[in-house]
Amino acid sequence: MRFSNAVLDQIRARVPVSDVVGRRVQWDRRKSRPQKGDFWACCPFHNEKTPSFHVDDRRGLYHCFGCGKTGDQFRFLCESENVSFPEAVEKLAREAGVILPARGTGDDEAARAERRMMDGFETAALYFQKLLTAPPGSATLAYAEGRGLDAETRKTFRIGYAPSRSEDLIAHLSAAGLTPQDMDAMGLVSQPADGGRPYARFRDRLIVPIADARGRIIGFGGRAVREGQEPKYLNSPETRFFDKGRLLYNAHRARAALAREETLIVVEGYLDAIALHRAGIEAVVASLGTAVTEDQIGLLWRLADEPVICFDGDEAGQRAAVRVLERALPMLVPGKSLRFVHLPDGKDPDDVVRAGGQEAFRAVLAREVPLVDALWTMLMQERAVDTPERLAALDKDVTETCNRIRDAAIRHNYLDALRMKLKALREALYRPAGQRDAPRMGAGGRAPVQAPRTEAVAETTLFGLCLAFPDVFAGEAERILSLDAVDPEVARGFAMLDGIVSQVPHDRALGSEAVVPALRARFGALVARAYGPQDKADALRVRHEVVAWNPPAAFIRRLMDHYVVSLELRAMERDHREAMDHALSEADMARANALSDALRAQRERLGAANLALEEELDLLRQTRAALPAERTD
Repeated sequence: MRFSNAVLDQIRARVPVSDVVGRRVQWDRRKSRPQKGDFWACCPFHNEKTPSFHVDDRRGLYHCFGCGKTGDQFRFLCESENVSFPEAVEKLAREAGVILPARGTGDDEAARAERRMMDGFETAALYFQKLLTAPPGSATLAYAEGRGLDAETRKTFRIGYAPSRSEDLIAHLSAAGLTPQDMDAMGLVSQPADGGRPYARFRDRLIVPIADARGRIIGFGGRAVREGQEPKYLNSPETRFFDKGRLLYNAHRARAALAREETLIVVEGYLDAIALHRAGIEAVVASLGTAVTEDQIGLLWRLADEPVICFDGDEAGQRAAVRVLERALPMLVPGKSLRFVHLPDGKDPDDVVRAGGQEAFRAVLAREVPLVDALWTMLMQERAVDTPERLAALDKDVTETCNRIRDAAIRHNYLDALRMKLKALREALYRPAGQRDAPRMGAGGRAPVQAPRTEAVAETTLFGLCLAFPDVFAGEAERILSLDAVDPEVARGFAMLDGIVSQVPHDRALGSEAVVPALRARFGALVARAYGPQDKADALRVRHEVVAWNPPAAFIRRLMDHYVVSLELRAMERDHREAMDHALSEADMARANALSDALRAQRERLGAANLALEEELDLLRQTRAALPAERTD
């Protein structure tokens, strides 16, 4: 029984090789990277203790570096379950929901016809390429160069020109051995219903070949280059080879590029994808100008965990992005989502990179938002929430929208996230008019608010460190004083401490003996509240084990920095929440997006600092444990 490559590829796309192999092996968690489609296990075909069996979902292959076994989903079933190739195909086809062609006596001829037509796509692509630089394609070549498609780009993407006369293409394909039926099945030539002369589907257009996930040409896209040509973009029709709802343009190149880049970009058209690739952003695919389907979302998630949807900035592009969001919601599973970026009004990715190159597009990309924030923006679009009735309608829409998410854990988290935003709207709606925009202040000049317990502890701990080590505080005073302290007493304490420390002569050590009397007089109540009764000998010492060990000043400085960065992060998180809760315009969203970028950078900095601090703390513990007993009290 013969199966076409199109059918086999369809099954491969729906049933990843890791799903098939994973039923027979236990993945090694240390070596595997599921988010990259990269898996390791002990080989099921020979005995071994160290995992040498590798599965690559992006390439759709497995390989054992021990015994040399290699193959795809079908071969794995054949070798692991001792079934024939047709049996393996039938089994996976049932699982994938793919209908196989009926068994028949013409299978050999059908296979030969398919190989002939696959070769025919290559023949047509070469013909179109050649014509682009020939006299008939001169106007189209000028258009391509005007779009920034230089010779190298045209060669990489095999861009060509379809002649204006149908008989030219038909004659060339016929000379290559293709029949009229072949040309029709390939979507290159159409036969009029009235029995008239066949005509080429693509005429007088810029041609972009479209390949499958394995890089084989299976269709074409044509772009109009003259005024009055309609439609502007024309793709191959649906054929046994070409199913645009299950294809992503440039997927085979993007898969290779993702080994070097972290982010997968999704654009609307192939010329946008080519423009980004030419600008150095190679992990990019296009949806072929149609609404993104569920199958395409599944293909995206096979390439990356969180692809970034970057559609045109016009109204049509934004509507298309909303449709992607709505289709993705029911499909969400842990670890798989989408992110969205908003292009300037009326711009497409090609416009951005032609105006400012890769850096301009990277700047736009830095403003990406997660799906949950894009969903909130969609729900709030052109909506006034200024009455209890309108707030109730929004609450109802939030619930109904989140209920479309099939995964219970994700649905629960989305409801929590969006109801937090609803709560902020509700509080703003019912807050007395005179208090609605009351700012908070602290050391940075804002009005005080009640401190959350975790922030109050962090602030008083930092204050205690400054009291215990005033010489270190002196070098960090400017930064600490700029903190947005939520505890007004601590904010005043920092300011007073700075005043005392600044009076100590610069040539004198800033030890406790220099400032303790003044500190006890000024901060007795605060010290007692934070660290115990004032009459304790170590009342000004922080309740932190390492402080009693007289560590070096450099370590105390890093310890202070830990608390400062933590408090800065919490202030940024408060600002971000407020910005998101009140984001009703594009300017508001731009500010919220900028805060998201700053938050991400601050979290990375805090994480790196904490790792270094923990390592140094472990070293101090080991040093202290090695001291003689008489020196440990």
